Order: sequence, then C-alpha cells, then structure tokens
Amino acid sequence: MTSAAPAQHPALMVRAYQPEVDHQFVLTNWRRHIADLSPFCRWSHEEREAHAREVLEQLVSRAVPLMACDPEDAAHLYGFICGEHQDRERQVLHFLYVSRWCRQRGFATALLRHTFPALGKQTLYHTHPGAAAVFHRKRWLLRFNPYLARQP
Repeated sequence: MTSAAPAQHPALMVRAYQPEVDHQFVLTNWRRHIADLSPFCRWSHEEREAHAREVLEQLVSRAVPLMACDPEDAAHLYGFICGEHQDRERQVLHFLYVSRWCRQRGFATALLRHTFPALGKQTLYHTHPGAAAVFHRKRWLLRFNPYLARQP
C-alpha cells in the first residue's frame, strides 16, 4: 500500500497508517462500531474492550490500515480502511470508517477503489458488518464472511 497518494477524489488524500498518531483514532471508531453490533451489545464493556483490542491488534499486524485525510493537513483525519489481498482471488475488507460529517461525499468509495482496484468487478469479502456494506452489497459485490478476520 502507498504512503501519501490522491485517492481519485479531490478533497481526499490517502496516507500510510502511523501507529503512534493514528492508533487511538482507529481503535476508538472500531470499538464504537463493535459496541453497537448484536450480539456484542450484550457484552460487558470489559469484554467488548478486550475483543476489540485483540481483533484490531491481530488485523493491523497483517492488514495495515490506510488513513483518509485532508490533502493540506495529513493530521486532519476523515476515516480509514483496513483491508488485505489474502491471495490473488480473495480480497478482504475488514473495516471501513468515514467520519459522520464526511459521509455521502464519495470518500468511502474512493478509499475502497484505492485499496481494491477491482471493486465491483470481483467479489470483495467483508469481515465486519456495517450499514454501508448492506447498502452497497450489490454494487461493490460484497459477501460477508467473519471467519476471514482470523485467517493468518
């Protein structure tokens, strides 16, 4: 994946994940999403915390996130994507997050196209459900498979 590159969107730059700067942003937004999911919503705060941290650490070690930011200020984050190409035929989206005030502007699609150039032409598996995945299921050829999150 690339360091800093335009994401085919004039108001967006994609840059490499910097753990010391970006980790809390990624963890907070991923954790918030997991807390809203059933059956996780019935877990205690401590259980969700442990699960989110464990899964995130494992995924980030092999599927390094890319950060979406302002082209003029790389510290101003709009969102992130965490995905990987597990082999030639299998591309996997683990998580896609775009800040609420940046939604409906094409940022999610730009991040997806940047990470998965064959978007819409080849099946894209996703390991964490989300509203965008349900809404764009046919357009992006998405298939849900949570077990791919645990693949080495």
